[in-house]
Amino acid sequence: MFRWRIAAAAGLGVAVLVTAVAMIVEAGRIERDVAARAEEALAGEATSWASIAVHGRDLTLAGAAPSEELRAYAATRLARVFGVRGVDATAASLLPEQSAYRVVLEREGDTLRVGGFAPSDPDRRRMLARISAALPDLAAEDRLALARGMPGPEFLAALAAVTPVVADLSAGTVEVEAGVVRIRGTAATNETFQALAGFAPPLPAGYVLESFEIARPLASPYTLSAALEDGRVEVSGHAPDALTRARILAVVEEGARSVEETVDLASGEPAGFGPAAIGAVDFLDLFAEVRIDLVDDRISFSGIAASPEAYRTLTSHLAAFAPAGFTVSADVRLPVVSPYTLSATRSGGKLTITGFAPDPQAADDIRRAADLVAAPGGSVVETSLAAGAPERYREAAAFAVRLLEHVSEGSVVIADGRITLAGTAATSSALLEIEASVALETPEGFEVESTVQPPMVSPYVWAIERTEDSVILSGHVPSEAVRLAVREAAEDAIGDLAVTDRTGLAAGLPAGVDLAAVAAFAAAEVALLDEGRVELVDSTLSVRGRTADALAGRSAIDAFETRLPAGVRPGGIDIEVPVTFDFRVERAPGAVIVEGDAPDEAARARLADLADRLFAGADLQVALTVEEGLPEGSANAAEVMLRAAALLRRGTVTAENRFVDIDGMPLLGSLMERLDTDLVAELPPGFGAVTRLEPPAEPQPVGADVCRARLAGAADHVRVLFESGPAGAIAPESEGAVAELAAAALGCRDVRLVVEVGPGGDLPAAEARRRAGALAGALRAAGVAVPVEGRAGGPPGDLAVRVETPAAPAPAAPVLPDLDSLEPPPPDLGPMPDLSLPDPQPPPETP
Repeated sequence: MFRWRIAAAAGLGVAVLVTAVAMIVEAGRIERDVAARAEEALAGEATSWASIAVHGRDLTLAGAAPSEELRAYAATRLARVFGVRGVDATAASLLPEQSAYRVVLEREGDTLRVGGFAPSDPDRRRMLARISAALPDLAAEDRLALARGMPGPEFLAALAAVTPVVADLSAGTVEVEAGVVRIRGTAATNETFQALAGFAPPLPAGYVLESFEIARPLASPYTLSAALEDGRVEVSGHAPDALTRARILAVVEEGARSVEETVDLASGEPAGFGPAAIGAVDFLDLFAEVRIDLVDDRISFSGIAASPEAYRTLTSHLAAFAPAGFTVSADVRLPVVSPYTLSATRSGGKLTITGFAPDPQAADDIRRAADLVAAPGGSVVETSLAAGAPERYREAAAFAVRLLEHVSEGSVVIADGRITLAGTAATSSALLEIEASVALETPEGFEVESTVQPPMVSPYVWAIERTEDSVILSGHVPSEAVRLAVREAAEDAIGDLAVTDRTGLAAGLPAGVDLAAVAAFAAAEVALLDEGRVELVDSTLSVRGRTADALAGRSAIDAFETRLPAGVRPGGIDIEVPVTFDFRVERAPGAVIVEGDAPDEAARARLADLADRLFAGADLQVALTVEEGLPEGSANAAEVMLRAAALLRRGTVTAENRFVDIDGMPLLGSLMERLDTDLVAELPPGFGAVTRLEPPAEPQPVGADVCRARLAGAADHVRVLFESGPAGAIAPESEGAVAELAAAALGCRDVRLVVEVGPGGDLPAAEARRRAGALAGALRAAGVAVPVEGRAGGPPGDLAVRVETPAAPAPAAPVLPDLDSLEPPPPDLGPMPDLSLPDPQPPPETP
């Protein structure tokens, strides 16, 4: 039973379910049918906004109607649909109403945004279709909103009239409102900008073009470039207007350059672009080559300055160049200069430097070197940074400036790899330091030419000093060449003594003074001294010193008094020398000069008396001076010199200190040996002599008249002296007088000579005869070839030699006693023709 009940219940449930399903299926079919007929009723454009909800045969109208009329129209249309039992339109609303109804076309690139309002979807689609047809190249983006309040059909006509202008814009908006049109944007090109300048759209009645703001094509990035190279400028980029472009190009062309420009007019410039661009290109004159770029709000400079001065100007002015709203960057490179120079001039403690440095560090090195050379605060350094410096220039510049430390006045110039130094050295040692620095410190790759002059000194002093074992040179020399010549002159003159050179280089030697010649002279003279110093002060040469060699001392004194080099005048002469013996006898026919020194008054008187006797009858001048300290034997030497002079026909006998010089022609050839040996041997010890004798000519035979004239001429200045006493001997002092008489008689031929001595007074006849015989014998011994006779006769005291012709045989000469001074004794020649001689002087009392 239980199972039966279950089966019965199951059968009942199935029946109910089938019935319910049938009812649901039927209801669904009815709703679909109603819905289809309702949608068909709303298919028209006027009700395209509406939507419905079906509940059986009841409909609910929804959506936003463009107008009240269209909402009512939709409800009416639905109510008339077959099968619809009722329509609820309370859910249908109206589109919002816009009092400022507008359509906005906004272009950005290739995208067109269509905004604003449309009265309905169909109107929106038609609007978009017309816009797309007018602007086929743009992708329209629908941003229209549905709203009520669109003006009449003129609104869409106005929109259609201005829509095509969008094609000429790269960006912008076209706005149409009731009665007005507004257009604002950026022209696609400058050509379209020009074309739009006269834009006048065919607007319908009641509509006006309220605003039309079209900008030049938009440039982004907004640029302007000016590139200078090889004197030519290329200008490209953008300018906001023709006036600004003209102003920019006017600044560029101011430098008389070749300008090529491709500047387009464009909008999109940052604020202040025109003044900033003009200010930027105004820097072109300061560059040798450059690129100036303005990119939006950034300005950049990249180039090489036209000159070091321009570089300084650029670095300072570009640092201050800051147009409002712009950022500025600059890469200004140093100009390349050639030649690369630096010039430094020193005057005392002041130092001025101008020129180039490759970098600030090198400029600092130069400044530090200048501060070391100049007095505190005395350096002025104005270097300009420039490229093109040779390698190691920084080191060379500091080195060159330091060289000026050694000059008082001068300059140094670097030109590429050459350093030229000129000026006046501060001291002689400074000149050597310059030479050492140049030789050891010149940077590699550089060469130095130095024309630094020695320091100017006044007075100009040079000296040579001889000590016991050395020679010292001191003072100044004008050059190294002169220094070498001076040293060589000193070494040559001094011999084995060590020469110490303490001279320094200096200028200021008076013009016309040859220091090398002065040094050679001074060295030769100081060599004669045991100790001494010769000093040149400007053009005055002085000497002081001492020597034990009187002759050397006298020679040096004489040199300084009479033989100074050209251009030099004598100064002080202070040479200590022993007293020298000077004696001189000058002999000429009939005249004799005797002058010189005697050791004391007695010797002076004795020498004067001897001269009177030796040259009795001659024109005699005697000038003797007493000089203390004469060499020993001076008086005896003077006596020998007088006797030697008595044997000369002409010549001189001189003595300088202990040296005797016999120079002349003897009266007789036989006296050559007498002078050269016998008399020289009679000189006192320590005296020396030299003879320079000229032999007399061989006598030529002459007759009586010539013989008589010659003897008469000799007798005019000859006087024979005899010894006192009965011997009647000729005095030794008359050796020269006898020789002069003999010389006059040597050529006599075919005559005979008679020597007569007149007796009387204190002279007995026998003694007179002996004297005559002695003289006659002396003449024969001297080489007289004719007969010579001596006899007593003639005026008392007279001595005469007469010439008799024709010659008579000569008697035998008597032997006369006491004639020891002559050998052999002369024979008595007997009577002779009368030949008178001047009266003899009274014979001396003693020989």
